[in-house]
Amino acid sequence: MVGVTDTLQLFPDFKALQTGKAKGHLNQPEYIFKNYDQQAGKLIRVTARLSAKQAQNLLRMEILVKLFGEGEKLSVLQMSSRGALMFLIMLVLIRISGRRSFGMRTALDNIIAVSLGAIMSRAVVGASPLIPVVVCCLVIVLLHRAVGRLIAASKKFGRVVEGEKILLFEDGVFLKEHMKRALICEEDLMQGVRKSALTEDMEKIKKVYMERNGEISAIRK
Repeated sequence: MVGVTDTLQLFPDFKALQTGKAKGHLNQPEYIFKNYDQQAGKLIRVTARLSAKQAQNLLRMEILVKLFGEGEKLSVLQMSSRGALMFLIMLVLIRISGRRSFGMRTALDNIIAVSLGAIMSRAVVGASPLIPVVVCCLVIVLLHRAVGRLIAASKKFGRVVEGEKILLFEDGVFLKEHMKRALICEEDLMQGVRKSALTEDMEKIKKVYMERNGEISAIRK
């Protein structure tokens, strides 16, 4: 292949080499390389004659393969290159998805965080091809954005997808049945109160809710 590429650099008018006596200009270097390898006990077979543009494209592909690798047997440089590339792609995807993706932490947002992490890691380690992984992640991001728009437009749809807030405490009374439904105990509730209201005195608290993203928030009197 190196001999063919070098010969094509001498004859840029590739179409002219395909007709008449000009074909001999390509036959000569092919014969030289065949004869040279035969003397060394090797066999060479020319499978195709490429134009200069095709040879350049092939060279670019070889450079990309050396930089990013193929399959699961990757060097440190190749895996690092893939990691850097996926980092940039992730930034673009998050911008497309919107700020709520890692801000609201609802069930919908947790899905995209877990899914993107699991799928994109396959491209970094070479377990799956890069392009299908990026396309799959783009589909997930667009779906997340579409569902987010529907939630913003319809409260009913939002309740179906993300559920409703649960009242856990009201006017000095712990609502035990509601707490069972939320799968939390009294200490879990108090931890949320201390974090959101900065107090342990429940006499100062009017209501305590479990929000749709699972956080506990307290409303002072």
